Amino acid sequence: MPSYEISLILKSFKKADMVQVLKRSTQFILERGGIVRGVENAGTDMLPYQMQRGREKFQAGRYAFMQVDLGPTHIEPLRQHYRREDGIIRQNIVKLSEIPGVAKEVRFDRCKNLAPEIKEEKVHARLLQREMEKHDAP
Repeated sequence: MPSYEISLILKSFKKADMVQVLKRSTQFILERGGIVRGVENAGTDMLPYQMQRGREKFQAGRYAFMQVDLGPTHIEPLRQHYRREDGIIRQNIVKLSEIPGVAKEVRFDRCKNLAPEIKEEKVHARLLQREMEKHDAP
């Protein structure tokens, strides 16, 4: 089963509401035979630009990351689930084996020390850069 990294930008609501959204997400994955290897709350931060979902506009969001193993046939239904989920502003699913230089063993504990001001698109680049530096070190 391939490994995927899921990055989510959630509405910046209370932590209890965020937990409910992530529970529904993990339940969706588990019902399809997937494995959730890690879930991380990266905190609330200003968005890199104003985002819109439906008629709502957002300036800030709560960032969350998940590491899952899931069959490739279940990725599109997962994307559709995220589109229907009211609490999710944006979602991105990346197959880990498609990122050059990143081993399948990369886990989210590597990004725990990242500053909360790092935006969604910079997190992937930072993880990739750290993995490449680790492999290049003598």
